This record gives sequence, C-alpha cells and structure tokens, in this order.
Amino acid sequence: MNILLSGVNLHPISGGTFATVCSFRETFVRAGHTVNVLNFTKYGAADDGRGFLDIATSRWPIANWYHCCATAYSERIRAMVEAANLVFIHGIYVHPLLVVSQHARDRGVPYVTVPHGSLDPHSLVTHRWRKRFWLALYHDMLVMQSAAVLYATPTEMERSWARGLERHAVVVPWGIETHGDYEKEAFAARIRTRHGLRSGQRIAFFCARMAAVKRPVETMTAFLREAPEGWVMICAGPASHDFPVEKVAALCEKSQGRCIYTGPVFGADVLEYYKAADLFLLLSHSENFSHSVATAQACAVPVVVSPGVGLACYVKDCGGGFVAPGESFEDICTALRAAFQADPAQLADQGRAGRRWAERELSQAVFSKRLGAVCHSFAAKTKSECA
Repeated sequence: MNILLSGVNLHPISGGTFATVCSFRETFVRAGHTVNVLNFTKYGAADDGRGFLDIATSRWPIANWYHCCATAYSERIRAMVEAANLVFIHGIYVHPLLVVSQHARDRGVPYVTVPHGSLDPHSLVTHRWRKRFWLALYHDMLVMQSAAVLYATPTEMERSWARGLERHAVVVPWGIETHGDYEKEAFAARIRTRHGLRSGQRIAFFCARMAAVKRPVETMTAFLREAPEGWVMICAGPASHDFPVEKVAALCEKSQGRCIYTGPVFGADVLEYYKAADLFLLLSHSENFSHSVATAQACAVPVVVSPGVGLACYVKDCGGGFVAPGESFEDICTALRAAFQADPAQLADQGRAGRRWAERELSQAVFSKRLGAVCHSFAAKTKSECA
C-alpha cells in the first residue's frame, strides 16, 4: 500500500505533532507499506536523514498565517497524491494541507484528517477570527468530506468543534516507546550532578513548549507554594512565539535554586530527565494527547495532570498519578499538595501502575494494530464514496 503523510513544520521543536508523524511513518514502514512524507515548513530543508520532502512555505505577511505554499499546486505534489492509496492530513489551519485534501478528493483518494487538538475550543481562543474564518470556508473539505477524522483520545473527540459533523470519527491513542526496569538512582545522580543539586534531592519534571496553554509559570508558582524542602522542579522545553520565556527564567532566578529551566532538550538527553524524575507535572489548559505524560508513564514516573490533558481520564482510571479537580490555580495547588504529601512507596506504586497501562495500551505493537485497522478500513473506500 502507498501511504502519504502530510504535515506542517515537522521538526522536533513542534513536539507532539512531529512525534506522531514520525510514529505513523515508522509503523507503516514496518508493516511493509510505501510511505512518503510531505513537510510544508517554515524551517527550510533539513538534511537529517528522516527522508521527508521539505517544502518551504511563504514568509509574506498574511500569507504566512496559513503557511501558504504555491508548490502545493505543482504536478509533483498532484502525482504523489494520485499515487497514494490513503492520505493523512496532519493539521487544520494550513493552506497546503487544504490543497493536498483537494487533490485527494479530486482524484478519489481517501484522506483522513488528524487535527492534533486544533478543533478543541481552547485552540479557537487564540487567533479565533482567523481560525473561525478558515473553518467557515473549509470545514466541508477538512471534516465532512474526509474519510474520517482521527482523534488521539476520547477527550479530544468529545471536545472537538466538529463533533457530529465527521463522516467517521475514530479514536486511536498514539504509540510511544516503552521502557523496562532501569536504575533510577543512577539517572537521578547524573541529573543532580549536571545541575549542582544536593544528594538525595527529589526531582519534579516539567517538559513542554514554553507556551501560555502549557501554564509553566502557574505550575512553577504552585510548586514553590506547595513543594516541601528537598524537592526541585526542572523545566525543559523550547520557547514559543506566543509566550515570553523570560518569565520562566525570571521565576527560576527568584526561586533560589528550587526551579531550574534547561531550555530545549530532545531525544536521549530528555529521556534522562524522565528517568531521573520522581514526579512529572503537566497542568495545561488543553492537550489532545500529551506525549510527555505518556513518556513519563512509560518510565514508571507518577504524573500530576489537569483535566484538560487528553490522557487525564486514563491516569485516573489506571491509578498512575493525580488529576487536578479543575483548571484553576487553586486546583493545580490541590493536586500538587496531594502528590507531595504522598509517601515514596505510594508514588512508586502509582508509577508502576502507569507503566503497566502504557505497556498495555500505548505500545508500538498495539498502536500498529489499531492504525493498521484504520488504514485498511478507509483505504478500501471507492472513488464514489470519497466524492
């Protein structure tokens, strides 16, 4: 089978979307399919061995709002779409992805829209008129005429602006790398040495883009209020255009060493932080899934999350950590207080429960089976069904 994945700004700095597209590609390749990836990007061509077809988007004002790209109309892109048995559209408010959808529809090639949280009401708060204008014009193409809309969690599906408009709505939790037993203290000692921490200090880890939706400042402020002596909070993640990362740096400066900001950390380096952590914190306004929470669970680290995190319902059901009772700052403090009052044995039990759940529900083998079922179901659609 020939599968085409299309996305925008597919780079490690893009976080979950990049990780998901890479996971899709690896899963399909392992299954023996031919896979091509179209990456319409503002970062330029990348010689990193991933094999993506990187296509530059417009930098002109207004046009760059929707990452406009004239190359999306080229014969090469049309031919790639026509050769595919199934196309995945990873994104919503992006001009070239709309064009790829149009190419697929015109040629009777089924396509699946993957919104990555873009249809969540909280997403519509930022640039709301721009996004609502886009949805008013193109929701038929992106939602109603696609073979399916693919969500990462039931929470993302239930909160979707498009709920009920989809031809088919499918939930497939993303796959992650799972981790067996490891020497936590060895990783913790390494991180403590790296940051000049005292022996035995316990680590609360926060890993996300420094963006308003992730609430890094509120989380750090709540940590400083609730964490007892002997805990340190390490924050890792790249800056983003909509949030002054200087606020994080300033709060760390005032914390007298209780909060540390590392800047962006990726790959094997960031995995060391997960494995060193005693607790993982993510109290975002909204997450369609959260690879960071899933990674923490796979590393047997108990998590503290907000109800807005897509995996929160699973965290609660499997006993893998603490879910805040609401979205307010006081709710964040309540969840952190409960976590810090728990004894180490309870936290370890929660970490192990989270890992068992991740191994059972998020392993690459399980993800491959679920995604394969979606692939075979919708790739079998006829031209008349896609029209």
